[in-house]
Amino acid sequence: MCIRDSFYNDYKESSFYWEFLKIFQKVILISLVVTFENNYQNKTLTMIIFLAMYYLLVSKVKPFTNLSFTEIDRRVTVIYVSTLFLTFYVKNNDVVWLRIPAEISIWVMNLAFIISLAYLLIKTYKQLFGEKIYAVLTTVGRTIYNVFKGSSEPNSKVLE
Repeated sequence: MCIRDSFYNDYKESSFYWEFLKIFQKVILISLVVTFENNYQNKTLTMIIFLAMYYLLVSKVKPFTNLSFTEIDRRVTVIYVSTLFLTFYVKNNDVVWLRIPAEISIWVMNLAFIISLAYLLIKTYKQLFGEKIYAVLTTVGRTIYNVFKGSSEPNSKVLE
């Protein structure tokens, strides 16, 4: 398996349509933003309901071959819904001392999500490609060592 294949073969065969569903999801969300341009309450609540339905669907179908990717998709959806809800709360609340904790929560929650997402992606791809990456790094390391050593053999042992 090469890295290119992982981007195309992440879905189960029974969920071949999932990428089209993700595109449809984005089109619907953009349409809601455009349609309810001036009506923030309807836009936000409709988006929350739509994303909640998507969360239930991804939890039931589990379209990815690697369950880590399903978990990532679920976490992304939870962050979308949480951010929308807290933003809705901030926008409709005139009391400053109640708005500030909600705004801080939005920042902290999204930052924590980005860090945990990076960790989960690194962990997942390390499991998928760890041996290949190790082999490439070993080959590169041997080549560099041999260049500085003065040997032209790329397969000579580094530690002799």
